Amino acid sequence: MAMTELVSVIIPVYNAAEFVKASVESILSQSYHEIEIIIVNDGSTDGSAEKLNSFSDPRIKLFHIQNGGVANALNAALLHATGKYIARQDADDISTPDRIKLLVGFMQAHPQYGLVGGAAKIIDAAGSPKGAISHATSNTKLQYDLLWDSPFVSSATLFRKECLDMTGNFQTGKDLFEDYDMWSKIALYYKIANLPAILLQYRELSTGLSFTTSNSNDRIINQRRKNIAARFPSLEKEIVDGLALSGTARTRISSLAQLKRVYKMIIAHFESEGATTEELAAIRKDLAERMNAFRWMTGENKNALYYPGRILEKLFYPKK
Repeated sequence: MAMTELVSVIIPVYNAAEFVKASVESILSQSYHEIEIIIVNDGSTDGSAEKLNSFSDPRIKLFHIQNGGVANALNAALLHATGKYIARQDADDISTPDRIKLLVGFMQAHPQYGLVGGAAKIIDAAGSPKGAISHATSNTKLQYDLLWDSPFVSSATLFRKECLDMTGNFQTGKDLFEDYDMWSKIALYYKIANLPAILLQYRELSTGLSFTTSNSNDRIINQRRKNIAARFPSLEKEIVDGLALSGTARTRISSLAQLKRVYKMIIAHFESEGATTEELAAIRKDLAERMNAFRWMTGENKNALYYPGRILEKLFYPKK
């Protein structure tokens, strides 16, 4: 199949003057040429607007809006997206030259998939390497991982625009992370994947949302509740809450035996979904670690120093 389908790359920008030029240029220089770049300047006050206005490439559609947050900026970009595929890019990250080509190639070869991402190198503000990020690649393992956290590097993702007919746009509230929520909704209707290839230089900054969002733990727990309830609608709300909180002093799971029964149900679900022997082993290992955390936090392990653990845990998960 000829790779001539249009990709809309959406880039929300807020106070990224130091990095945004290199980020946009990494998209302009993609080996895949059928792209439009929709940039939304979300009320930046640091000179980002001037950097963006300096571009003259006809593939760029630039919009300046009042500051409303990243999800609002993403949705503003979607209003102008005309491509078959939507690619995410943050204003301080740098895509590898073949990123879009590889992602589109996967989607064209796998029409049942709605979302695909990839691995990334981590860099600091100066561009120096700090490590790497990689996640599971198979649909079944990613579907499982989404129960607990987001197994995608958002700036390395691409999804079918048709997914939005089922999911709606990015959610704009402050009780969930918009990307984790979107990937979770897509996964309810489509298969999902990660490529093992490095597709991005992910810039890790102390000013990034992952470091500055005050209620990040609660957002993740809220998404867990939503995802678990969607995957296992027969579970009572108390059990869903307990699973979302399991491993913390706030857990509502009444006993280790109850937790084991629910975990067996989760394993049986993914086994029925066609999980491989290796995937089931990874799921069992993860659930075993969660049960150990439950023992430690609640004191069901008689040898655990769980009182100091509870004190530390409450610092990270303060009660409302």
